[in-house]
Amino acid sequence: MAQCRYVVWSNDMSHVALLAKHTVTICNRRLETLCSVRENTRVKSGAWDDCGVFIYTTSNHIKYCITNGYNNYLDFGAQNCNEIISVIMASSER
Repeated sequence: MAQCRYVVWSNDMSHVALLAKHTVTICNRRLETLCSVRENTRVKSGAWDDCGVFIYTTSNHIKYCITNGYNNYLDFGAQNCNEIISVIMASSER
């Protein structure tokens, strides 16, 4: 992956998310690519949850990606996600 800016490992170190300016790439521990998501806006940050889902923010949305390649955005009913959160630090089930 060219221009990787951030690396985020899952808690059990079985998966890693490589964040570039407009791309999220999910790999296994041997750095074999499982899926890659191209975004139109800048990828800001992300964190793994306890279930193996990678949650990340772009300039406009809060999104998630599963290791099989499925991805979508989270809808909080807000006009602007920047009002809710700007940087994801951690995610856990409570």
